[in-house]
Amino acid sequence: MKKRAIIAALLISVLTGVVGNTTPVSAAPKYVDTSKYEELDNVYSDYFSIGVAVQAIDHWNDPTAEIGNPDKEALIERCFNSMTFGNELKPAYNFDAKSKTLFKVDPAAEELLTFAKEHDIPVRGHTLVWHSQVNPAIFAKNYKAVSKGKQTDKWDAELDEDCLVSRDELLKRLRTYIYGVIEYTYRNGYGDVIYAWDVVNEAVEEKDPDGLRESYWKKIIGPEYLYYSFLYAREACVKYSKQYASLYGLKGKDPDCSKIMPELFYNDYNEWFPARIKTTVRFISEDKFNAGQSMVKSDVIAKDGDGTILGDGLIDGIGMQGHIDATQNIGQYMRALEAYDKCIGNVQITELDVGIKTKNEKGYYKQAKFYYDFFKALVDEVDKGVNLKAVTFWGLTDDASWRRGADPLLFKRDLSKKSAFDAIVMAGNKEKFSIEEPSK
Repeated sequence: MKKRAIIAALLISVLTGVVGNTTPVSAAPKYVDTSKYEELDNVYSDYFSIGVAVQAIDHWNDPTAEIGNPDKEALIERCFNSMTFGNELKPAYNFDAKSKTLFKVDPAAEELLTFAKEHDIPVRGHTLVWHSQVNPAIFAKNYKAVSKGKQTDKWDAELDEDCLVSRDELLKRLRTYIYGVIEYTYRNGYGDVIYAWDVVNEAVEEKDPDGLRESYWKKIIGPEYLYYSFLYAREACVKYSKQYASLYGLKGKDPDCSKIMPELFYNDYNEWFPARIKTTVRFISEDKFNAGQSMVKSDVIAKDGDGTILGDGLIDGIGMQGHIDATQNIGQYMRALEAYDKCIGNVQITELDVGIKTKNEKGYYKQAKFYYDFFKALVDEVDKGVNLKAVTFWGLTDDASWRRGADPLLFKRDLSKKSAFDAIVMAGNKEKFSIEEPSK
């Protein structure tokens, strides 16, 4: 902690901090006292966990990040009971072609995992398979991605056809990487920290013919890469939870590893669009990728499985992002929540932020009212029987948000709470909305 605090102080003293190569920010202000803030996780303890996305100052030498800043760490511990790492566990920062497992943990990811373990904060692992922020070397022969005749490490580069690996080779690499990530977490004592994984992130694209994004995963393997991703994640969790069970006090030849078994999620954005609901439900619960186990056999596949990802017991839930604005149709979002609950019976809101266009008192009032109505609707949905287990905000303070100009979060740069925070507390306590609307 002392080392992190010193690093944080040094970094904050400079004026060159950036978040993901975005706009430079100035030195941090003096932080307000947050010790009397209502504990959001306690307010919603009867409904769902309350999470927050964080980053490590050490990841990009970013003074606006959370972990490494004692004041922000204290606020996180007070108000939240779940964490998601904004970037540190993404493939781009943990892939290593020279490793036998194709995995080498990013030091900042390890720092965050250690922080979470020391402070008893469960973590959503984000993410194992994604078309974005992935080293293109994984798709290329000899791990040398080539675009227009030149070697590249850009994840969004259009790769030359003759550099791409075969389907069988990419399946092997997919399995190796997923196994490598999962084995690392169990072997290093984080098996009781990560409670969920976003196995596949953002595979849907309603504009494409079959509704699935034309990523290199799909281009080389086919749409069944989705099935294989969940299969490999399930296999790895079962294998390594048993192999390292003794590290977690679980004994016997066949220990009960349910307490260290993370749930496996599919995660996406704009999932309230009707076309995306249809496609997501289809590929999870209707597309028979492995009918009759003709494609692949595994001990983790349900014996009475129907060949779908869901029917074969390979997925546990759906993650709904929530990068929305204060004009979002809340009813539309709730109908999507209900559709996913009907499909799988386990939903989490994984990346919530609510942007505003006008950053004045009127705009912040509208944002607060939206947050109130949104959380009131979520509570109502749970009361009606929807199995919503978690809601995670995508960031802590507006200045560190990936939507920085939209001020979408609950806290200002100095950690002072916005009216949106008070509104969420009101909704959780089932109180009437009592924030006075400004005249201008």
